[in-house]
Amino acid sequence: MINQLMDLAITEKNYATVSFLNWFVDEQVEEMAMMNSLLKRVRRIIGNDSAIYMMDDELAKRIFTPPAK
Repeated sequence: MINQLMDLAITEKNYATVSFLNWFVDEQVEEMAMMNSLLKRVRRIIGNDSAIYMMDDELAKRIFTPPAK
C-alpha cells in the first residue's frame, strides 16, 4: 500500500507528499528489519522454555520512543 502511494506521488510530481511518505517508508523498513531479527532469535530458541521466557521478559521492558519532530 505505501509503495503504491509513493509511486502515485512520484508520478504526480507531488514532492511534498513524497517527503511526507518517506517517513512511513523508513518506518516500515525499520519495523521489518526488527521483526526479521526477532524471528531469527525465536527460531534459534524454539524448544528452550527458559530462553523464550527471557526473550519475552526482555521485549516487555522495551520503552516506546516517539519519533523526533
